[in-house]
Amino acid sequence: MKNRILFTMLALSVAIPSYAYISGSDTYSSDFLKMNGYSETTIKMVRHERNKAAGIPNETSRKVIKNKFLRVLYNAYSYTDPACEGNTFLNHDINIEPSVNDL
Repeated sequence: MKNRILFTMLALSVAIPSYAYISGSDTYSSDFLKMNGYSETTIKMVRHERNKAAGIPNETSRKVIKNKFLRVLYNAYSYTDPACEGNTFLNHDINIEPSVNDL
């Protein structure tokens, strides 16, 4: 009888839920993401998307290249390579409707 009561008490103690006390705003905070091993680029992307959803304007940082020749090469490379972000980070003016400029 004592074994059954002990086993029942152990089974009930395991069934008690644990609470993590993490709110929704904690899951996208920079400190939380950094402590869980996310990269700086991922943290920047999360911050950008959160600000965009909340209607907060995002900060834009542009690379300043003083040499004209290197600036022309960099701009040509960022224009031709679709994977290169260029001077903007996730700030693309995307129009989903087709136009004459798409040709």
